[in-house]
Amino acid sequence: MIRGLYIAGTGMLTQRNKMDVITNNLTNADTIGFREESMLSRTFEDMLLDRENDPAVLRQDRQVGPLSTGTHIDEINISFGQGAPEETGLTTDMAIEGDGFFVVNTPAGDRYTRAGNFTLDAQGVLRDVLGNPVQGENGNITLTSDHFVVRSDGTIFDEVTGNQVARLRIVEFTNEDNLREQAGNLFYVYQDAGMRDAENSAVLQGYIESSNVNIANQMVSMIIASRAYETSQRVAGMIDQTLDAAVNDIARF
Repeated sequence: MIRGLYIAGTGMLTQRNKMDVITNNLTNADTIGFREESMLSRTFEDMLLDRENDPAVLRQDRQVGPLSTGTHIDEINISFGQGAPEETGLTTDMAIEGDGFFVVNTPAGDRYTRAGNFTLDAQGVLRDVLGNPVQGENGNITLTSDHFVVRSDGTIFDEVTGNQVARLRIVEFTNEDNLREQAGNLFYVYQDAGMRDAENSAVLQGYIESSNVNIANQMVSMIIASRAYETSQRVAGMIDQTLDAAVNDIARF
C-alpha cells in the first residue's frame, strides 16, 4: 500500500517537472533562435520480489510478479526544427535557412547558436546579444562599418569597396542529439555530434529566425500534464483514506 503512495508521488513529481519544461517553452516563445524542449519519462525497470522467507517455496530463486516502482524523467529532448524567418531590414541581423549554426566564442569555448540578432561594438567586432564575438573562418569578425553585404554562403563584402572582409563560420551536426542547451539559445557539444562545415545551409541577411515553439501544442501538453497530475493526486488521496480506515477502523475489531 505504501508503495502505491510512492508510485502516485513519483507521477506527481514527473508531471510537475514536465510543467516546468512547458512553461520554459512558453516563456521563450519570442526568444530568437530558441529551440522547443520536451520531457520524456518512463517507468522504472520492473522489480521482482523473491519469496525468500516462505517455507512452502522449495526453489528460492523463484520470482513473483513484476512490481512497478513509479516513473522518472528519462531525458529532455530538444527539437531542432526550423523556425520562421522574420524580416528586420538590419544589416547585422542574420538567419540560417537549413541545419547550420553560427559559431560564437565564449569564455567557456566555442558555442553554437541559431540566434543571428548580432550587433557591432565600438571596435567593429560582430557580437551576439550576450557580447560573445561571432566567429569567421579566421576568428573574430571585425568590420569597418555596418555597410556590408552577406551572401548566402556566409561571405561578407564591404559595400563601399566591394572587397571580401570575412566569411561566417557556419557548422552542421550529423548527430544533433549530442547538443546540449546553454543560456537559452546557445548550445555546446556533448560527446561526438559529428560537427562539419555547413553544406546545406544558407544565410539570410536582414532576417532573424523566431523560436520553433508551437504555442497551441504547448497549451495542449499543459492540459494533459495538469490532468495527469490531478489523477496521481486523487490516487494518493484514495490510498491515504484506505490507510486511515485500516488504522482507525479495522483495528477496532
